Amino acid sequence: KGVTINGEKQDKVSDYVSRINVILFNPSDTRLIDESPMIRRKMLNIEISQIYKEYLVILTNYQRILKQRNFYLRGMYVNGSYTNTYLDILTKKLIEYGSIICKYREKFVDNINKYIASNYEKIFGSGTLKIRYVSTFKNKREDDLIKRYKDNYQKELSVGKTLEGIHHDDIVFVLDNNNLKEWGSEGQRKNAIISFKLAEISVINEIKGYYPILILDDLFSELDKEKVTNLLGMLDRNVQTFMTTTDLKNISKKVIKDAKKFKVNDGILEEE
Repeated sequence: KGVTINGEKQDKVSDYVSRINVILFNPSDTRLIDESPMIRRKMLNIEISQIYKEYLVILTNYQRILKQRNFYLRGMYVNGSYTNTYLDILTKKLIEYGSIICKYREKFVDNINKYIASNYEKIFGSGTLKIRYVSTFKNKREDDLIKRYKDNYQKELSVGKTLEGIHHDDIVFVLDNNNLKEWGSEGQRKNAIISFKLAEISVINEIKGYYPILILDDLFSELDKEKVTNLLGMLDRNVQTFMTTTDLKNISKKVIKDAKKFKVNDGILEEE
């Protein structure tokens, strides 16, 4: 894998990832709430890495230590002659990196919650939306976490993997104190994800001092005309926005008039 910026090779992928901020919404995102926690963690990691390049470095270190620890646990189980000394070292390092990652995730969720409720109300008309960060690392001291891991050593040996850590974290979308995954309608879930994406725009602008690029991929196949109009009315004109659609009927004439339009025919992009 090789990455370049203006033709110049970058030694660190983290320098490349955080250089240009892009917020993408596509139809598959509407299933984010229903998917497994792994999908939501992946989304968290991507979005936070865009804002803080050091986050990607710490996350990579955590994943490396986690891999070593799992390998060692399996070796202890098979050979039965390993000591806990090296496992304790790996555990302490895992907690060190995990605690830092937990703080970044908490901060990101807190920032999203500054904007997500008002975004949802503007699109949907009513309801109070927020997201909740779920992690065994939250508000825990290092000593408490070390004890928790040690209490689980025998259980981890029996399964050959690390059972606790930020690699099991999750976020929950909560509407009017109800978990959207369990109680929300399809429309509420779609609007929750859109509200989340719009909140990201505000967070990036607040932290980095400029707006990200926004890509709305076939959004109009997922929402009715009223919701699309509400959404487009919320977009700051300083946000460079790319929208794809197969039908211009759902887009207001004003938006079409102000936009630069391209058409794809047989894989060829042509400006109209």
